[in-house]
Amino acid sequence: MKKSQKSNLVFGLFLIVVGALFVAFQFIPGLRQSLRGLISWPVIILGFGIFLVIKNLIDKDEQGLVAACVILGTGGILYWQNAYSAWGDWWYWLLIPGFAGAGNVLAGLINGQSGRSLQKGLWQIGLSAVLFLVFSPFLRINWLLNQYWPVLLIGAGVFLIFKALRNK
Repeated sequence: MKKSQKSNLVFGLFLIVVGALFVAFQFIPGLRQSLRGLISWPVIILGFGIFLVIKNLIDKDEQGLVAACVILGTGGILYWQNAYSAWGDWWYWLLIPGFAGAGNVLAGLINGQSGRSLQKGLWQIGLSAVLFLVFSPFLRINWLLNQYWPVLLIGAGVFLIFKALRNK
């Protein structure tokens, strides 16, 4: 099956599911009310992200898969912030590089090039996790950053220099 045929198949199935949901909303009176808390604009972004991940997995589209993971992760962040009224919690956005990293890992696995893509993806996921943990109030180490954040910059610079010299 050609790539365009696969895309049309997946998109056609997606349209059928969405259309069936809207038909159900019209003809089943209590369905819309019972799903009111579940259906919101972040859920729509999540659903679109899930659709894109599935589509790009089927198409084996590496770049599309990375973008789809970022959209899916963004939907997840928006869902969390909407559900818990956490709109001021900016540190969740530090997870975005990790979502791109997850897309790179998936892209490497589906195309059999797991070495380079896996390394790149895990690096992005690790960086994102470190940034999230350092800047979020979960570890309560923000007081440490107020004074010593330049030391972190120096350490990161030393690490990158050693990595560059090692790869020569």
